[in-house]
Amino acid sequence: MAVSSAPASGRSARAASGTVARPRTATFSGCDTTTETCAKAVLASKCSSTAAPSVPAPPTTSTRRRVMGIWIWPDCPARKACCKRLMGAVSACEHPLPCLGIAHRLRQGDAGRRPQGAWPPAMKVFISYRRDDSIIHSRLIHNELAARFGQGDVFMDIDDIDYGEDFARKINDRLDAADVVVAVIGPQWAGILQRRAHGDDYVRHELARSLAMGKRIVPVLIGNAAPPDAGLPPDLAGLRLLNCLRMEERSLKAHINELVESIRGGSFEDELRERNRLRLARWAGAALGLAMFFAAWLALLDFAGLDTRFASATMWLAQPGTHAPWSGEVLLVAIDEKTQEALGRPFDASWRREHAQLIERLSRAGARSIAFDIFIEREGKPEDDDALEAAITAAKATPVVFAVKRMEGNRPALLPRIAKVAAGGIACGGMKFDYARSMPLAVQRGQLLFPSLALGAFNGGGKVESLSEADRELRVRLVQDDRSPDVGFSSAETKRTVEAACEAIQRGDRIALQWFDPALLPQLRSPDRRVPYEQVLQAAGDAELAAFKDKIVVVGLTLAGRDVFTVPRAGDRWGVELHVEQVDALVRGDVIRPMGFGASIGLMLGLGLAGASMRHALRRRGWGVRVVAALGGIVACAALAVATYRIDHVLVNLPYAVAAFLLSWWLAAWLERRDER
Repeated sequence: MAVSSAPASGRSARAASGTVARPRTATFSGCDTTTETCAKAVLASKCSSTAAPSVPAPPTTSTRRRVMGIWIWPDCPARKACCKRLMGAVSACEHPLPCLGIAHRLRQGDAGRRPQGAWPPAMKVFISYRRDDSIIHSRLIHNELAARFGQGDVFMDIDDIDYGEDFARKINDRLDAADVVVAVIGPQWAGILQRRAHGDDYVRHELARSLAMGKRIVPVLIGNAAPPDAGLPPDLAGLRLLNCLRMEERSLKAHINELVESIRGGSFEDELRERNRLRLARWAGAALGLAMFFAAWLALLDFAGLDTRFASATMWLAQPGTHAPWSGEVLLVAIDEKTQEALGRPFDASWRREHAQLIERLSRAGARSIAFDIFIEREGKPEDDDALEAAITAAKATPVVFAVKRMEGNRPALLPRIAKVAAGGIACGGMKFDYARSMPLAVQRGQLLFPSLALGAFNGGGKVESLSEADRELRVRLVQDDRSPDVGFSSAETKRTVEAACEAIQRGDRIALQWFDPALLPQLRSPDRRVPYEQVLQAAGDAELAAFKDKIVVVGLTLAGRDVFTVPRAGDRWGVELHVEQVDALVRGDVIRPMGFGASIGLMLGLGLAGASMRHALRRRGWGVRVVAALGGIVACAALAVATYRIDHVLVNLPYAVAAFLLSWWLAAWLERRDER
């Protein structure tokens, strides 16, 4: 029966490029009238149904598509009904094998072909050939396709079946996995087929199985080989419907390229266009990633508080399954309401005599150093000041440090007679948007370096020798053993305003900050971490003070409403508790730091490239899939930030990372829309 051919213009164009158009007539051997009629109707976009409209005008390239090697009009209203009738007729067909292949292809349309633009396409190719007919050309085709698609994705039985393997099973497995079957047909192909009509013919088996499964078959004619026509067995009848590519010696390279384009489902121009799009999207993503890196470096979002909030959120998300670390080398001596009751008077400057007793007892117990979160600026009663000075002088092996909150010139504001025998340390709470998320570790003013109270407690009031912002390290002198170790800090910033609560840090001072993890601040309620002030004074002997040996002791107020800071997700903390936690972190060498220069720029570039590449890869998917993918990218950014912090205590600039991913995603979409216009 007659079957409509491709449009003349397309046929002549393919003939000029080496492609042989299928014959204008073909017969569906063994199929009943219903199957034959429906196949004809679908292939030619006509239908005998009275409800079908007139045949549409010849389509443009944008409205037609190929099925089984010929052009069809997908807008024919009768096409779906014809396909359904055809599939229903297969079961009644005398020879269902060729009909099943035809019906499967008609139902799939171009589903077996990868969408144009998916470069490089992950295609699996099966080469069917006869060794007595076309082994040399088949080998050439195999080598060329393997170079384009990968050795593992192109199958040819002469190389890809090992000794001892089940030949038939291997053939069937690779055939089932193939996306495209290349049928190499030489001059003797048809004759060999006829001679083996009643014997084993694996080439016939391969092609018949491919037709039955609806595989896409690309016939390649070698030299003067004729296209499959009359004389084909019923199970190969579907080959007559397929356009064939002729491969000739004089233009072998061009025909190989045409074969590759046919397998890929698009031209090399399409590939070049898609690669250029992807390259542009990646460059744009990298540029955005670089921009986000510099934004993070300049802390642009910190003006809105986003840096602080995201850092706190990262710390909080990393909390599950962790515990607050503790060195066991720091003790808090607390002055609270019970202490006032025990001493019979409220806390004031008259307690300096008790401080002297405390220093004498702790020094005798072998404390490593004693730091008072208490200000000694003005003179008290002479006898009290004398007792305090004498106790500090006597405790030579145990250095004493006092808190200061303002400076007199470039000297700590400390009672002069006390400043001669004790050191001072700046005791200011690091405030950021009304939350204490950091504490000063050292202050640089010109060439001078001043320690914080915590650093003074750690090094016994020793000198801060140097500050390196590049390494985020301070070099300090330890009074106890005359060493100069390096102490890490989290960040450095310049003071812009002077706070009335802490005038020791002036405008223009450079501050080395130590960050806190609000979710992991240790509780200081247990006896091994917190000892009442009065308990030390009332100790009957040195044995009761043995717990203070080699410990850093911090003395301070824990009175209601006095020196209280609100820490996000950690509640209210007394200032002395923050100093104790800061000292403990110094002892443990635990430093929370932002991601370094190299890692930050690599991360931002990577996320920019990832956002652009993902959007390009999903450009043909539905908006729902793209939204889910974008949200997944954001979740992945957050998970990366949490994991990095939990493992190394390194904070990723999460808002900039997410911005790099999303902005590059958006830019890739915008470039795609612009290119389509």
